[in-house]
Amino acid sequence: DRGGGGAWGAGAATARAAVRGVPHEHRGLGNSSSSGSTWRVVSKLRDPQVEVCSGRLVSLQEVSFMTDLKLMGVMRQCMDSIHFRWFAGRSIWDFKAEGTKRLTLPPPFEFLNELLAALVSVAERTMLRGETLAVIQLIINRFKDGGDEVKPHKHRCRQVCLSLGAERELNVEGHVQLMRHGDCMPLNNETHSVPPAKSVGKPRVSVCLFYGSTKEYADVSISVNANDGWHGSSIWWEHPEDFQRPQWEHPADSRRSRTRQKDFLLMLNEMSTKTWVAAGAMSIWQNEDELIIRVGINEAHER
Repeated sequence: DRGGGGAWGAGAATARAAVRGVPHEHRGLGNSSSSGSTWRVVSKLRDPQVEVCSGRLVSLQEVSFMTDLKLMGVMRQCMDSIHFRWFAGRSIWDFKAEGTKRLTLPPPFEFLNELLAALVSVAERTMLRGETLAVIQLIINRFKDGGDEVKPHKHRCRQVCLSLGAERELNVEGHVQLMRHGDCMPLNNETHSVPPAKSVGKPRVSVCLFYGSTKEYADVSISVNANDGWHGSSIWWEHPEDFQRPQWEHPADSRRSRTRQKDFLLMLNEMSTKTWVAAGAMSIWQNEDELIIRVGINEAHER
């Protein structure tokens, strides 16, 4: 069931960060929880000076203390999670952060924390001299088999993406690499995709950490989205079901212009609003007098 909340469908909830109006149990906590408990997991790399470069695969088992057994445990719990929702070829689940140096999750999501600490350590090795890491989002993709896919796209920030489970090809700027269980791919704005592989009958999970520097975060020069407003109105990727519920506004948002691409823009009076669904993506902004809905040409369907 890819659309209705079954094991591979939308799921019952989405995990969101510490933003206005979001229940505490679905927040990313940074370093500690409001209950007074401290959720700190230290996962040092085997070689603190290991070289990590964009576009070059890194084995997490080799560079960190995450073992095959630990990674399989994370994958099993992700596969069983009810929090995934269907999006553009696969199921997806996300946690949003606010430019913190760490992302540490409270129960019942603490099973991800040791892995997150390892991914943060890998991400820190990609930072330039003088930069401080600023984590903005964690996105987990679930593939039930080779029929699930990720279409070509890119992000306006850096990322480290970990592959768990079945081997799948990753296409980065036209170069295809095979990602095996435990492989990490650091990326920095490159266009990438996971093409369908009908011959693959086993499941896969990818755990992707999105980040930049604290300066980039403060300047609002990074975003998980390639274009402002396309997958949400903030620095975060947002599921289409959440677009009408904006939860966060950066102080510098008022200085940001909404980029108008070759999409089709519909400007509708609030009293005569129609709901449109784009194939895999849409975005909605609420102004004082009007609702602006962006959809792809020839992809809009009235619901």
